[in-house]
Amino acid sequence: MKTTDFIKLALENSTNWAMGLINDMKDAPLVQPTPNGGNHTTWVLGHIVRAESDLLDGFILGQPNRFPELKDQFDMGTTPTADGDYPSID
Repeated sequence: MKTTDFIKLALENSTNWAMGLINDMKDAPLVQPTPNGGNHTTWVLGHIVRAESDLLDGFILGQPNRFPELKDQFDMGTTPTADGDYPSID
């Protein structure tokens, strides 16, 4: 197995794992994971979308993030809320 094959496999596995969890929580997208709060499913997914675009578009292709409209809600340092006006998981 080449290194690139291993990286592709690891990315596919992590995508399948994360999407499985997100699909399980689709009926409760804003439920925080602990009584003390935390990052709910919608915020985690939005954060992954922004971070993947930063990696692919920014670092690899030298282009801006393709989801600028998600910056204020999902960038590093933002705080998830249970009553926020978030886009749907779909």
